[in-house]
Amino acid sequence: MNFVFTTYDGRTIHPPETVSWEMTHTGSVPCDSFSACFLYDESNAAFFSDATRVAAVQGDETVFRGVVDEYAVSRDRRGQLLTVSGRGMAALLLDNHAVPGEYRIASLADILARHVTPYGITVADRDPIPVCAAYTVEAGSSEWQALYQFVYSNAGIRPRFDRQGRLLLKRDADNGRRIVVDGSVPVTAFQYREKRYGVCSEVWVRDKTRAVTERFVYEAFRARGGRRRKVIATPGRSTYRAMEYSGLCQLRESAEEERQVMLTLPRALFAAPGDILLLDEGAKLGITGSFRVREAVSTLDTAGSRTELTAVPVTQSI
Repeated sequence: MNFVFTTYDGRTIHPPETVSWEMTHTGSVPCDSFSACFLYDESNAAFFSDATRVAAVQGDETVFRGVVDEYAVSRDRRGQLLTVSGRGMAALLLDNHAVPGEYRIASLADILARHVTPYGITVADRDPIPVCAAYTVEAGSSEWQALYQFVYSNAGIRPRFDRQGRLLLKRDADNGRRIVVDGSVPVTAFQYREKRYGVCSEVWVRDKTRAVTERFVYEAFRARGGRRRKVIATPGRSTYRAMEYSGLCQLRESAEEERQVMLTLPRALFAAPGDILLLDEGAKLGITGSFRVREAVSTLDTAGSRTELTAVPVTQSI
């Protein structure tokens, strides 16, 4: 793995020997993150006070791009070390408040121009997203919230970032590879989990301006005794479509906590968020089916390389 750091004024540096590193890819929120440890080199240590961006390259592929949050110099049994950490490009949208305002008519081009591209973020691919009438960016919203609410409420698409730090505005079904996990894949640890805590049985979406409330129910969970209601408010005079997407988004995000699989494989960067794991009977895990990767944590340290994956069922009964 080669790390390349860039300063605010355009200087670049390749740090000395890498001791260990860890990358977490979610593509969404919480955003991607990294931490890398290098042998200390006094000649370039001061450089990291000015470093603002990082790219990690494996072979010919960029597998992480983001912002530098922190660096530290330390000493232990391995010697004097330099540790640098940071987050993916989504951090720029999460860290900045959006200027509140109302759009009488808003297009994706308007939203990107005002809330995304000023931070140097590019769009890799997108599905059609219709124009929205009377779109409101609430006070206190982050730039990420301004983007997410617009894209999801108008097209049912959840914005994501790829490993190259580019924005993806594609439906889940259009993202990722399909990876068969069978007897030939060396799974070193596996867990299947079901839980009830935190899962919503229903979401009420209220438009206080029009005194309208829409109710959305996770019928399968409610039928099994689930009882957890969430009430959210939308900007005034929301359309039914916007209210429906808001309610379904809340239900689906909570439902993703209900069933999960966690796998560990002895290879870094085995899969990325959005990839589909097809758990085959040959893997002898006790569970089969299709699961979408939600988080991938890749590590290289003294214990070797590995990837820890968290995935949720592809099919949702909502």
